[in-house]
Amino acid sequence: MRNKLLTGLISLSLITLLYACSTGYHPIKSNRNLYSISAQIPVDSGIVNIYTPYKLTMDKEMSTVVAVSTNALTKRSGLLETNLGNFFADACLQQAKLLVPEIDFALPSTFGGMRTDLPVGNITRSNIFELMPFENQLVVIEIKGNDVLEMVKYILNTGAHPVSGIQIRYKDKQPTSITINGMALQADKTYKVLTSDYIVGGGDGVKGLNNIISQKPVGLKVREALEKYVQQETAAGRPLNFKLDGRIKQDE
Repeated sequence: MRNKLLTGLISLSLITLLYACSTGYHPIKSNRNLYSISAQIPVDSGIVNIYTPYKLTMDKEMSTVVAVSTNALTKRSGLLETNLGNFFADACLQQAKLLVPEIDFALPSTFGGMRTDLPVGNITRSNIFELMPFENQLVVIEIKGNDVLEMVKYILNTGAHPVSGIQIRYKDKQPTSITINGMALQADKTYKVLTSDYIVGGGDGVKGLNNIISQKPVGLKVREALEKYVQQETAAGRPLNFKLDGRIKQDE
């Protein structure tokens, strides 16, 4: 009886406290105005003066040349392999392997994740940001060979996605052979796949991810991997020179 009485007193005290904290005011009417924004609005020099120093610094940083390419890198080739995709995947895999050496192959993005092409000649930091404007993180997942097969089928049926470390032969959009590290795919073997948190989270509906055994962040953003790769190639005096190499090829 005493416990019930105590509980009741506590409840009553809480209700009283909540009502005491309430202002009792409630909006009964609101007014709103529509302001048209156009080129006819005069420039506010005060605002311009505030952001101009930051803009100049940013423009200088983003216009810095970080690499030189011997050819234009494009995401469209009419095939399931592109030279832009090869660059994208190879760069991510090379940088990730410096941190996680046991990675088997990479699908670091989908076709749509590569947002633009890279020009022939000078490539600026702005070009890299335009190619990969998102903050996606690289992750390593473990999946079985059966799930790798589902991933490959997705690749063959949905576009020219960037891959590295895997060789795929196909006919009529179905794989005829899959090779990883020079060995044929084994259904019951576990493989470490480099991908992104966006893909693991269900982005673009990539298949083969329903039975992930383990997941580990690399500690590197996708864009950071691209930047580090091109900076190292430039420091070594090597221009970018990516071509189609048959990593995804249709059987004749």
